[in-house]
Amino acid sequence: MASFDESASKKQRVEFGAVGSPVPEDKIAAKGRRDVLLVGIGGPSNAGKSTVAWELMDKLATPVWPIQLDWFFMFEHVPDHPDWGTNCETHECIDFQCLHAELQRVSAILAEAKVVPSNLKVKASNEYRVGPDGIDIIREGWAGQPLMDECIFVVVEGFLLFYDAAVSSLCSVKLWLQADRDTCLQRRFERDPGMEFSEFSDWFIGLVWAHFELYRDRQLANAVGALRLDGSALLEPTVARSESHCRQCAE
Repeated sequence: MASFDESASKKQRVEFGAVGSPVPEDKIAAKGRRDVLLVGIGGPSNAGKSTVAWELMDKLATPVWPIQLDWFFMFEHVPDHPDWGTNCETHECIDFQCLHAELQRVSAILAEAKVVPSNLKVKASNEYRVGPDGIDIIREGWAGQPLMDECIFVVVEGFLLFYDAAVSSLCSVKLWLQADRDTCLQRRFERDPGMEFSEFSDWFIGLVWAHFELYRDRQLANAVGALRLDGSALLEPTVARSESHCRQCAE
């Protein structure tokens, strides 16, 4: 079964309330009384979306791990590029319909639960990432904790997250993390070494960055009002701006 490792976030767990502390009955959310706000993070490959998502998860004290667009890859639909071969940068290989359905389902469950569920699996098409039975997004140590009336944030991130208008419309909070091409290229090279840099650079510019530019206008059109963030800026102030924006949207 696919699962996350809490240590991957490298941050101390933030709890809704102290473990073992009694919670007044009137403070526990009744069915349907809690808002769930999806926080969508889009932008080019290696702009820092995953890093911000994990930091924001802790700052917003959400009981679930960030949901990743990569889980919804359909490898049987990955086309070949005439120059670069396998092309995982296109919208054709993303199961947006499944993503939309799963975001709605997760939101509905969290909106009604009185305590954090013991497990909450997201089922997606990319079994390499989520396993055949889905991936449990409840963070380690959070199951069973009481949920109050305050809204819950669920972070979602991906390089084509705002391509689909229906998925984008589900995101009550939209963040657009942009970094320049060379910064993204260098980060991607350091993450995925294996080619000579000159060959890697040609591939990244000709395939990855070219598709980002191809879809950028459509994504931004579907993400009107998104908070624009600099992916090459220091992480701490970027996360602080993101958190502040999320909380303002929840008011």
